[in-house]
Amino acid sequence: MKDWRVLPKIVLFEGINLSGKTTLINQFKERYPKQIEVIKFPRQPDIIKNIIYLYRQIAETKDKDKICNYLEIIHQLFDLDFRQFTTAEYIKDLSKVYFLDRYYPSNFVYADLHGVNLNPAWVMCHNMRPDIVFYLQVNDEASYYKNFPAFDNTVEIELKNKIKLTTQLLTPERLFTEGQVIYNAVLRNLLKYKFVDNVEVIPALQEDTFRKVEKILIRQEIL
Repeated sequence: MKDWRVLPKIVLFEGINLSGKTTLINQFKERYPKQIEVIKFPRQPDIIKNIIYLYRQIAETKDKDKICNYLEIIHQLFDLDFRQFTTAEYIKDLSKVYFLDRYYPSNFVYADLHGVNLNPAWVMCHNMRPDIVFYLQVNDEASYYKNFPAFDNTVEIELKNKIKLTTQLLTPERLFTEGQVIYNAVLRNLLKYKFVDNVEVIPALQEDTFRKVEKILIRQEIL
């Protein structure tokens, strides 16, 4: 039987779309395949299915009350998936370092922007706190836009049938501008509500981003 008083090490990556979170996590998984377990949310098939369904409903209605109700349920589903991360189904090996591509801080900020109230104390009480958060800060718009065309085609194909969004909503300028606003709020809330005590702001999309993050993890004996 596992001793749940011994918690796994958790490393969280936050940042706007295309800030290099997934690429960075994959680099670490390649370098440390036996030490690292990668977690991306949502994970539960039923939760994913319901989230997609609700986004479809939002796309097909102009009723503001219905949209607000759908958004509240979506954020609750994400929160449920995050809380299930603490179960044995997720945490199978306490010796692993778990790398998370976004986590409850993102959901908290998006919920607030959508007018959904998630109590920060309740959120923290029901989720494991990361040992460290790397906030990938995009300072170079040119580097950001270079990554967009391939992403644009993927999103158009993926979302066309599922969520009925158009690429007009997904211009690089809009993603960058709105993403910066959202994730600056994520960073503020990480500090304001003390979701985690250990936050490192790292320049994203740089040649030495991986090495900077690796040095910090080794220095803090997380890796």
